Order: sequence, then structure tokens, then C-alpha cells
Amino acid sequence: MTYAFITHSRYETKPFDHKTTPYTEDGRKRYLQQCSKHKRLPCDRPSINTPEDYAISIYAKGKQWKKNFEYFMNREYAYNRDKGKCKCCGKFYSSTVIGHCHHVDNKLPLERINKVQNLAWVCVDCHHMIHNSQIINVDVKTERKILKYREKLKK
Repeated sequence: MTYAFITHSRYETKPFDHKTTPYTEDGRKRYLQQCSKHKRLPCDRPSINTPEDYAISIYAKGKQWKKNFEYFMNREYAYNRDKGKCKCCGKFYSSTVIGHCHHVDNKLPLERINKVQNLAWVCVDCHHMIHNSQIINVDVKTERKILKYREKLKK
């Protein structure tokens, strides 16, 4: 048990280096070199919430609005869970591919509607296809996922 859980350096290609520290110039360079070899994680980004979003959540306090403070906090968790890509078509979000946070079941009571399990990130095009009747220019797998989200809305 000790060998597997405590002495991890045998299993890692590059174990912890005590020279990697934010307090020296050399340590900062070592850290940047180590981080540049790995793909950036979706959570290694600025917040998706804007000051206007927080103002809306404060205004919604006490009202029965879906987009309250819990929604704006939990959609960050849902974004990280979905790894920064659309749950339907799999496109990564960028300046050209805009993401929307979709309520999977929008008829739940207020205390359950904004839970992370009920939120899914989809691109704008897929979001429109989920809520509208026409599905165009998508492959079969994406169409199946869009139809699955539609069925959950109908329940």
C-alpha cells in the first residue's frame, strides 16, 4: 500500500522538482517549460460569467427566475465537466463557435433546475436545433443527441 500510494515518483515520467518555484527566475522558467508540454485544460481560462451576469443574478434574487446565482455558478462546473465542447456535435468553443448553457429539463422546480446534472453546454447551432423543429446539416450521431435532448424537454 505504501509503495503504490506514497512513492509515486516511480510511476511519473517527471516527478516533482524542488527547483520549480515561483520565487526565482529559474523556477518560473522551469514551470513554464513544464506547463507548455501539456494541453491546456478547459478550466485554465477566464470565467465565462460577466459582470452583467452577476448583476442579473442579484436582480433575480427572491424572484422565481431560472437564471439566478446558482445557475451562473453551476454553469462554470458544467462547462468544465463538458471539457469546453458541445455535448451534441463535439466542436470546441472559440470566437467562431459560441456555446450556450442548456437546461436539459426546463420544467423542474427552481431548487432543482440549476443543478449541474441538469445543465449541458451546446453550441448555438445545436441549441437552436434542440428548441426548433428543423434539424439541418448534421451527421447521424449529432442528430440522435439533439433528438435525445428534445425528448427530455417534452417530458
